[in-house]
Formats: sequence, C-alpha cells, structure tokens
Amino acid sequence: MLAFITTFNSLIFLALAGLHAYWATGGTRGLTAALPAHSTGAVVFQPGRGMVWAVAVVLLVLALLSTAHLLPASAGLPASWLRATDWAVAAGLGLRVLGDFRFVGLNKQVRDTTFAHLDTRYYTPLCLVMALGFVGLALAVRL
Repeated sequence: MLAFITTFNSLIFLALAGLHAYWATGGTRGLTAALPAHSTGAVVFQPGRGMVWAVAVVLLVLALLSTAHLLPASAGLPASWLRATDWAVAAGLGLRVLGDFRFVGLNKQVRDTTFAHLDTRYYTPLCLVMALGFVGLALAVRL
C-alpha cells in the first residue's frame, strides 16, 4: 500500500509540475480552467511566469518527497523530518480542500464558473485523496 500511495502522489505531482512548466514557458491550453474566476468570468488573479515556475518547482519537490519513502533508508532523510514534512503537506492539502471560502475548495461561494465546476468535480477531491495519502505516509514512517 505504501508503494501505491507514494507512486500515486508522485505521479500526480510530477504531472502537475510538468503542466505548470508548460504554462510558464508560454503554453495556454487549459490555463483558464485552472484559474479561479469571478461570476463575471474575470480571473481572480493572473500569475506571472516567475510565480508559475515557483509552483512547478514546489510540485517537483513534493513529488521527490513522496518518492523518498520508496528509497532505501528514505534517501538518508531523518525519519522525524520525513514524518513532519508528510504532516505539513497533508495539512496544506487539507487546507486547500477546505478552501478560501470564496473561490476554491468545499466552502467556495462562487460556483458557476468553469474553474468552480472543475474544482468541485476534480481538483478538491484529488487534494483530499492526496492529503489522506500523506497522512498514511506519515503514519508509516518508522521513527
């Protein structure tokens, strides 16, 4: 089960990192569906390339963190550090599931945009599954 959770989380984070790298290099496909919008259709914010690259790097690091669980002796990382980061990632994803009480997550108020529909159907459930996966990884770390 540990291998499945690790592989699942790693592949999702790698795919998302690749998608963000695509956007950062000027790609536009799927971008409007990934940005929260007001009911009028205007996006809430327009991230710059630097911000998109930063998100891509963070997602890549999260993929590597998840993968570390499969490596011998967790790639030399102290077990307590690995467990703490697992809990931190789980908490971050859990907060993403709850949302900002306006545009994102379970508690969003704006529900009639393309992003909102995709968030309800795919983005938030995926974050929940991955958060639970990181809880499982944290519990599996032997101190």
